[in-house]
Amino acid sequence: MAFTEVMGVEDLLQLADRVIFAKTGKHLDDLQRAILWGTLVGERYGKIAEEFHVSEGHIRDVGAKLWQQLSQELGEEVRKSNVRATVERLKYSNFLFLNFSPDLVQIDNRVNYCYHNFSPVAPAANEDKTGVSANNDNSKIRFDLAEMPDFRASFYGIQEELAQLKEWIISQQSRLVAVTGIRGMGKTALGVRLVQLIQDNFDIVMWRRMRFGQPLNLLLTEILTFLCPDRDFPESRDEKLSILMECLRQYRCLIVLDNWDNLAVNVTSGMKGDRAGDNDGELWRRLGECAHQSCFLILGYSPPRAVWQLQGEKSGVRWLQLEGLGAAAGDIFRDKGLSDEDKWGYLIDIYRGHPGWLTTLAVMIQDFFGGRVGDFLECDIIFVDDEMKNSLGRDFNSLSDGEKQVMVSLAGADEPLSLRELIERLEMRHKSNIDKGDLLGAMQGLGMRGLMERRRRDDVMVFGVAPWWRQYLSREYGG
Repeated sequence: MAFTEVMGVEDLLQLADRVIFAKTGKHLDDLQRAILWGTLVGERYGKIAEEFHVSEGHIRDVGAKLWQQLSQELGEEVRKSNVRATVERLKYSNFLFLNFSPDLVQIDNRVNYCYHNFSPVAPAANEDKTGVSANNDNSKIRFDLAEMPDFRASFYGIQEELAQLKEWIISQQSRLVAVTGIRGMGKTALGVRLVQLIQDNFDIVMWRRMRFGQPLNLLLTEILTFLCPDRDFPESRDEKLSILMECLRQYRCLIVLDNWDNLAVNVTSGMKGDRAGDNDGELWRRLGECAHQSCFLILGYSPPRAVWQLQGEKSGVRWLQLEGLGAAAGDIFRDKGLSDEDKWGYLIDIYRGHPGWLTTLAVMIQDFFGGRVGDFLECDIIFVDDEMKNSLGRDFNSLSDGEKQVMVSLAGADEPLSLRELIERLEMRHKSNIDKGDLLGAMQGLGMRGLMERRRRDDVMVFGVAPWWRQYLSREYGG
């Protein structure tokens, strides 16, 4: 969705989010946020539906529930046609101050939200204006983890990844670390467990979950407000970034950005480089290349281009791409009470160890096959439910035309293709020669996202897609 930069829209979104969170304890989800944003900037429901790969009717239903919820909380009727005027009026009223104190504090018509589990440390004699102790006394650690999920389920098969990340961040003091993988692969769960293990090594620990279309400038303001609560900040992103680097040099900070891809500067593919006027590339380069004693851990669908370019053993930048659980995924089946353990490996291979989809699959097998994996395998089907379809649809629609063509060609082949075979297939499909440079760029982007599989066959590299992609794309594009 090509959102337009509109004065005050992000402020209005933040205000509406605070109203919902203060009453329900839950932030607006990505779809609710997109509907509200789109309404404020005049976007059609149909365009939002296209972006999220759902029906326009579904968008209307979610929007209607959102307006109803806002109406209940604000005590007046909120509709699509008046939501902007209503929230703008709220911005300059005492409603928040009167109804949600003490979690909200109003200062000069600005409402500042204080997270429930944020307890700032009172400045001590050896602290400066940031309120952070100059020594590494654990009693002085400041946390802002209100947006970090509270996972109570088991963590499956992540010990090796945890050890690797701990080595990079604690032992090697990497400055910028990216963990990527397709949706549901367990990036957030891994990040949560990692923070729990290493948080005592830092002066400041902060978790931020990026919401769809969130501007980079707003993110910098949020981070700096926590790091330097008594300091005024300029409007310029470059100046804010310079202040951030000062803080990262002076104190040891661990800052986690979950769903980093949702930053407004990255609503297009993160592999296409920096767009004119966008400074996200500069952010990652400065975090990775400039000396400081902190670490930014970013979790997302694909790494920023700067991470891909800078990462390496001799740099302060690292990248970990999650590939699936392997044999450890058997613990999911064990927890769900499935039988036929000798057949689990085959099922795990089909779904490439994807923890989210294997959990969904295990529940379905228990419900419809009495937990017997062998009976399910005899049906010879690749199960792709509506949630998986929506996820695959969003991933596919985010690709460039060239990347889509490669995906469809690989999905339509009976077996993985060599580069020469892929070129022949594409030229036959389009009845013309293709630009091989563009093809390699598209393949590179797919590989960075974990959407294209690579392996050797008779000393030749071949390329393919996971079985669920073949199932999905064969239905959507007729093979």
